[in-house]
Amino acid sequence: MSKKCSQCGNAEAIYEMSGHLLCLNCAHKIKQMNHMELVANMQQINFLLGQMEATTGLYGLFPKYQIPEAPPIINQQGGITLNNINVEKSVIGSINTGNIGQIDVALSNIKNGGDDELANNIKEFTEAVLASTELTIEMKNEIIEQLSFLSGQATVPRESQKGSIIKAILSTMGKAIQHIPSLLTLFEKLGQFSGL
Repeated sequence: MSKKCSQCGNAEAIYEMSGHLLCLNCAHKIKQMNHMELVANMQQINFLLGQMEATTGLYGLFPKYQIPEAPPIINQQGGITLNNINVEKSVIGSINTGNIGQIDVALSNIKNGGDDELANNIKEFTEAVLASTELTIEMKNEIIEQLSFLSGQATVPRESQKGSIIKAILSTMGKAIQHIPSLLTLFEKLGQFSGL
């Protein structure tokens, strides 16, 4: 008789961690949390090593951690849905889901800050880029990476934003999609708001 996951209670348990039976999805979430904690620790150690080097004036004596990439998002049933962005099954595995996750978190923060219209425009543009058949995978990943930065900038106060970098990215993105009218229309809405 199969046992259910002790966390979600929905799926069949196929893992055991610390005495708990877990389904694939819940086990993966725990691995993602462990990965985030590991990365935070590595970043802290790298920072402290940098401080030691700056204090002593002796650079390059200590090796620094290479920060590992985040584990991929597991897709069990079609596309993935984050809190704000829907990602179709056909693009999973070919795009950087870490950047999509960062955009999704930024959208939640933008909404919490009261700018639902900007959040909706970023969401629509992101989903249109992912669904576009006129962009190559490389172009999609570049635009999504740029959107990740822009959406993060939209969550900080105007005086703390990196204005020249934002302008350069908007210009680069505009050139990349200038021959795709459906994307260009959505993209133009992004520059109309004070958050970018």
